Amino acid sequence: MTSLLEACGRDVSTATVAINGTTGRGGGGGQSEDGAGSAGDRGGDGIVIIRWMPGAAPSDPSRSRNGVYSGLMEVADSYSAANGLEFLRSQQQLDVIKGSIASAPTSLTRGSGPKIKEHVEGHLADRGWARDVRIHAERALTINAFHHSGIALQVQVGNIARAFYDLLKLESVVRLEKVKVGVLVVPTKSASRQLGDNLANFERLSGELRDIFSPIVSMPLVIFGFK
Repeated sequence: MTSLLEACGRDVSTATVAINGTTGRGGGGGQSEDGAGSAGDRGGDGIVIIRWMPGAAPSDPSRSRNGVYSGLMEVADSYSAANGLEFLRSQQQLDVIKGSIASAPTSLTRGSGPKIKEHVEGHLADRGWARDVRIHAERALTINAFHHSGIALQVQVGNIARAFYDLLKLESVVRLEKVKVGVLVVPTKSASRQLGDNLANFERLSGELRDIFSPIVSMPLVIFGFK
């Protein structure tokens, strides 16, 4: 039986990814994260809250010539636990993920969540990530995107309950040593209200993880909040 890390120890841009007999589609990161443009708060148990200030765009090939993303989104907040953010940086994927969000050409309107999700997945696939990777041979469970260094990513723009389900999926593949860090992309509270009703949002997820669920969801994790 092939593990996720073993199967993805190659260029996923040109190969399908086999996970326990199933496959996923292959697609075609000093200072604070953005220098003086960001600030962070460190809490206990290795948890870090990072806030990116507007206009402080990280380096990524999706930027326009003047260094500013051409999309309509921005990464507003990030929650990191168990050195998750540090792992993304070490694999040079932090800016890639942030770029996939910030370059989205879709405005925040009701019903636009699926377009945002599709853009993030496509952006990552163009940079060597695998898409729609199944994590179980007999169950139709998938993760939205996977990088061969051991990063599993979910984008959740639906009901808040789905976000906690995503966390369970990510926690399971980390505990089974299929991946090393989980990433969850969600709107901020204000952005979620523009997208719909009772949707996943950064403030609720990060707050409840920090105050209630950290003993249960213990994986290396990063949650990005966009607006």
